[in-house]
Amino acid sequence: MNTIGERIKEIRKDEHLTQVEFAQIFGLSHSHISNIENNRENPSETLLLFICSKFNVCYDWLVDGTGTRKVMNGCLLYTSPSPRD
Repeated sequence: MNTIGERIKEIRKDEHLTQVEFAQIFGLSHSHISNIENNRENPSETLLLFICSKFNVCYDWLVDGTGTRKVMNGCLLYTSPSPRD
């Protein structure tokens, strides 16, 4: 998958969800999901984190297609700098 929208669509389809059902999970409109999947809009950071958490997806894979899709050893849902960094 080349784009973040295509990867989100892949997750949705693998979960056998319509755009309406997927949107309802996150409290969004189905047209917003359609726009994301078709690369007309970018997903918010919050949505990306929710998708990772809900569907056990690696953040790096979702954002840039690197690494593995599913969370496994060595893959984090999300990495953020420590407040001490």
